Amino acid sequence: MSGFMKEYLSDSLDNISSFLRISPDLAHIIRAYHKEFSLTSNYPKGHGELFRDWIIKNHPMDFLLHAERAAGNRMDVICMGADAVYIDRPLNVEFLDERLHIEDNSNILRKNLFIVISSLEMIAVSCLFSILHVSIVIPFRWLAGNTHKLAQHKWVARSMGRAVDILHTACGQLLDDIKKIHDKKFMMKSLRRHCKRNPRVQGVPDI
Repeated sequence: MSGFMKEYLSDSLDNISSFLRISPDLAHIIRAYHKEFSLTSNYPKGHGELFRDWIIKNHPMDFLLHAERAAGNRMDVICMGADAVYIDRPLNVEFLDERLHIEDNSNILRKNLFIVISSLEMIAVSCLFSILHVSIVIPFRWLAGNTHKLAQHKWVARSMGRAVDILHTACGQLLDDIKKIHDKKFMMKSLRRHCKRNPRVQGVPDI
């Protein structure tokens, strides 16, 4: 995805100063996002504490997701981190816009994030990985982590191959009609429907 976006946005990227270090790589974006907006305020150049106080003052009733740190070797960190980038984006953009209009108050990190999370293409990318997180990553993590509790469903660790078969079939259907990625019923219920239609994979617990 990062390679595709780099090529797709090449003309736009060429028009942005290299000084701002703009990259369509979602891992880099999530890392920068965590530095600026993490409420733990553990990055000296970030403004997590200031952002938290701004939210309390201006949007006390709004839902705010935790900024995930893109570090370590977790293979699903991109999907996990994309949730906050996508869902919190309106609040982040408003905050950055306000801060960047204050004289001598801007920095590379803020300018970088304002450009990136205001980009329609990068909004679409974060939306895509958020959908994958909710519809695939979370259910599969739950299923893999609870195999030892599902004996009554005739399910053990090696049974995960059934779920992989179902995912493979569902991904094939997505390739045939990519608009299904926005179909909540398809994305959230395809596992259950496929099990009912295919006796070969019966026994997958309802997740």
